[in-house]
Amino acid sequence: MEALQCLCGDNCATNQRMATLFGVPLVGCASHRFNLATKKFLAEHDDLVGAVSELMVALRIPKNRSELRRHTGLAPLRANATQWGSTFTMLERYVRIRDEIKRVDAVYDLVLKPAAHRRIVALTETLKTFNSVCK
Repeated sequence: MEALQCLCGDNCATNQRMATLFGVPLVGCASHRFNLATKKFLAEHDDLVGAVSELMVALRIPKNRSELRRHTGLAPLRANATQWGSTFTMLERYVRIRDEIKRVDAVYDLVLKPAAHRRIVALTETLKTFNSVCK
C-alpha cells in the first residue's frame, strides 16, 4: 500500500471511503466525467438516437441482416448505454449505410425521414468533435 499515490474513480461513497482508508486523494476519472457530460448532451437527442437504435436492432435480426449483407459488407451496430462512443459509432454507421438500409423491405417503415436523417448527420458531425477528445 505504500506505493499507492492516489485512487482514481467516480465520486461514489465506496470510492470516497476507500481513499480515506488508504490515506490517498480520490482523483475523479476524466473519462467517467466526459461520459456523463456527453450523455447529458445526447439526452436532448433521445428521440433521434432511439429511432436509430430501434432500426439497428431490427436490422440485427438474422433475416434482415442477411438482406442487408447483400447490399453492404457493413453490419448494423448497437449502442452500449455505458459507453457514449458506441452511440457515436452506431450513428456514424447508420449514416454510412442508410441508402442500403432502405433496400431492406422489412425495416422500411423504421427508416428515418429525410428531415430526421439530416438531424442525425448534423449530430454525428458534432459528435466527431467529442470523439476527437477521446483519441
